[in-house]
Amino acid sequence: MKIICRTAFMILSLVSFCSGSNQDKFLKAVTSYQQNDFSTALTLFRELNQEAQSPGLYYNIGNCYIKMGKIGLGLSAYYSAVKRDPSDANLRHNLKYAKTLTKDQLPDEEEITGIRDVFIKVIRYFSISFHRLLFAFFFLLFLVITGYYGIGRQSYADGKILIAFFAALLILQGAVLKIRYLMDQTREGVIIVPEEKVKYGPGITDTTAFLLHEGTKFQIHSQMGEWVQIQISDDKVGWIPLNSLEEIK
Repeated sequence: MKIICRTAFMILSLVSFCSGSNQDKFLKAVTSYQQNDFSTALTLFRELNQEAQSPGLYYNIGNCYIKMGKIGLGLSAYYSAVKRDPSDANLRHNLKYAKTLTKDQLPDEEEITGIRDVFIKVIRYFSISFHRLLFAFFFLLFLVITGYYGIGRQSYADGKILIAFFAALLILQGAVLKIRYLMDQTREGVIIVPEEKVKYGPGITDTTAFLLHEGTKFQIHSQMGEWVQIQISDDKVGWIPLNSLEEIK
């Protein structure tokens, strides 16, 4: 599979940059990428991303890292992009490809094994902004229907079933929005060194619990000094040095 810089998408995003200097910087980054000067392209994309974080910029940052052979940092950038635009097909394609470059074979978070997994995947597929918009839409509909039957010419009894239906939709979407918000609040990271010994406790002298390799994703539970407690997808827990990971933004 070939990873390609999404130039067309990114050129459209120039509208979001107000100053001419940002436009020049972006075009220089795209040109550098096309000329295989990934280091220069990465520097420029990261500078732009500091001013206006966007899924497109994180996407191209990830592309640069993957081209440079830095799988962990590339995956971290892709995951950061997915948090902002989880439904983008090109992004998910590159993320799936990058995962094949990792060594650790952990349970796939996208794997569906039951109804709960389907529910979670559907929620995760859309951004939190989409869920907020859907909640606002249902809330507006609920107000309109309630107003029509409650204070309009129609009797409340005629519309109580419809009112109850939209009330249920509003409550359900509110619960979905909360779940999606909690997903975004979960701290996650990626191993960025070739191999890391995960310790039972926060210290170099602690016994090694297991090994992780570059590109492995995990949840971050807590931090103690320069050590971070993590949990991987098969529920193993341990501690790793702070400088061996990149937190997903």
